[in-house]
Amino acid sequence: MAKKDRHFICAVSSEVNLKVERLCFDNGMDDVVAKPLPLNILLTLLNDHNRRKLHNNSNKDDMSHINSQQPNV
Repeated sequence: MAKKDRHFICAVSSEVNLKVERLCFDNGMDDVVAKPLPLNILLTLLNDHNRRKLHNNSNKDDMSHINSQQPNV
């Protein structure tokens, strides 16, 4: 499954250091944040994810005409 087709996964950990971050990223997490998780950080994460998702979808839409063209034979 392509990364753009899967859900955003964010680890929330009471211990965030380089070892924990590396472990999370190596296991497919998209981001890691420390507990307690303030509301403004959660909202920022979700907004950033939505922005990237919208950007990826708009790029796909912009390229759709290329895939629909038939080769000249």
